[in-house]
Amino acid sequence: MKQKITVTVNGSTEIVCNKNENLLRVLEKNGYEIEYECQEAHCGTCRTIMTEGEVEYAYEPVAYIGKNEVLPCAAMIKSNLNLTIEW
Repeated sequence: MKQKITVTVNGSTEIVCNKNENLLRVLEKNGYEIEYECQEAHCGTCRTIMTEGEVEYAYEPVAYIGKNEVLPCAAMIKSNLNLTIEW
């Protein structure tokens, strides 16, 4: 049985998904248009604010990841997340 995880976006929208899903794909399936280019954590175009939670990267990120940031293109969800997405 897959473990369910909640991704909270901008403090109000809750998305229920499975643990180990790709964060970018989950966001896209739920109507969020995240800008991205490489899909391999090289460019940093998809950089998003993550104030709570844990992810694991499918690829070792080359792009800089600051405190409270995540690269959704290569991030696999490991716990409940709180994200801030600026449109």
